[in-house]
Amino acid sequence: MLSFLNMRQLKILFFSFLIITGLQGCSKESLNEPVLNTTVSVKLNGTQSQYDEVWIEITDVLLKVIDNENAPNCWLSLKTSDNHIYNYIDITKTFNLDLVNEVNIPSGMIYEIKLVFGDNNRLIYNGKPINLNTNSVYQSSSGVRIDENLESNEQYIFNLEFETNNSILETPNENYYILQPILSLL
Repeated sequence: MLSFLNMRQLKILFFSFLIITGLQGCSKESLNEPVLNTTVSVKLNGTQSQYDEVWIEITDVLLKVIDNENAPNCWLSLKTSDNHIYNYIDITKTFNLDLVNEVNIPSGMIYEIKLVFGDNNRLIYNGKPINLNTNSVYQSSSGVRIDENLESNEQYIFNLEFETNNSILETPNENYYILQPILSLL
């Protein structure tokens, strides 16, 4: 019985030692360390087009922060400005559209920027309004590979170009156009 009590006391002492040692590692300084952030802006340009107007709805701007599509939380949402529908004919190389303006995010690696398009897309061609159909298969190409480590306390501006004519596919069906967004990094 004496050896049982000694073993029990040894276990209690051992676990007490582990707990005390673990608590000493959690100092006030480590709990109050600041989160390292960086500032990100995303701007968009459009290219010249054969269409009278091209109205596109962007509902979100995403940053890929984990380079694995199957990983949970691999995309970080930056949201967009209040007005989500834009006429891309108005957006040319001389005019930048601010999709995201100086948003603070955790510093670290980003792999891709992706725009999420809504369903309110249309164009005007020869004065006639035509709906642009969207498909999740085509939207998968709405990203631009970045592969950049964002340093803390820095400001990053990413200028994207929406290739207007190449992003609109005319089908053999009359007045049936598909939005297949093609973006590039300027």
